[in-house]
Amino acid sequence: MKNSLRKRSDANRLFLYGGGNALQSFKDCISHFSKGLTRVVVLLEHDRLDNLSNIKSTWDELLGSAHYTFIRPRRGRLSESQLSAIRESDGIFMNGGDTRSIQRTYCRGRARTSIRYAFKKGARYGGSSAGALLPSAQAIVWGGRARRDGQQYSVASPLANQGYKDPFGILELGTGLGLVENCILDVHATEWGRIPRLWEALQTRKVPTGIAIDEDTWVSITNRGLIKRHGKGRVYALTLHRNAALLSTITKSNSSFLKGAVYQ
Repeated sequence: MKNSLRKRSDANRLFLYGGGNALQSFKDCISHFSKGLTRVVVLLEHDRLDNLSNIKSTWDELLGSAHYTFIRPRRGRLSESQLSAIRESDGIFMNGGDTRSIQRTYCRGRARTSIRYAFKKGARYGGSSAGALLPSAQAIVWGGRARRDGQQYSVASPLANQGYKDPFGILELGTGLGLVENCILDVHATEWGRIPRLWEALQTRKVPTGIAIDEDTWVSITNRGLIKRHGKGRVYALTLHRNAALLSTITKSNSSFLKGAVYQ
């Protein structure tokens, strides 16, 4: 595969969708992500069976079955053929689900190495919901509460993740894919009240920049860090400044937020 995508600094390399139920917005993101690609792999949470038919029909409509392959690990482990398919792909799209489960499967060992190898060769990366927050080197894995200086306090809406056993657990940070440096990503930003969570993550790991994406909204990011918002929602940029955070919204192309942050 040619390395034209990697060499062109203006090429869109990342397509991150903030989650939500607006199918047209999701299709729009996939359409832009997949344009011109011929070997796309779609990474799924292991043993995840729900809404697979909806996901497949969306990809069939946009690409046709010959252009993509679903990868669903068994018991959280990828086979040799699945790892090979990732390395040989020109597009990697990670679907949403339980962030903890997806992070354990794809952000460690040979799975992480294979994704990074393909991306460095020039493959595009796309992700939805959990798949959109894991490209950063330091990733938010779980949680809606934090502990600091003897205090315990909320950093996300108590309505978020309410279908889980511990929907409001302590903030958990872990290793991400490392496709984006110097930035932490988050999704469902406004809907799940996650701006304070992102701020807490930046403070905890001393990372200078954070990007939070609303539902039914997606961003495209080039090699040199030019970020552009698409869809009906907002995209927030948090920047550490001493002991405070500078909050901005991305309303049009802006090269300052992720400049120098995309892994090459």
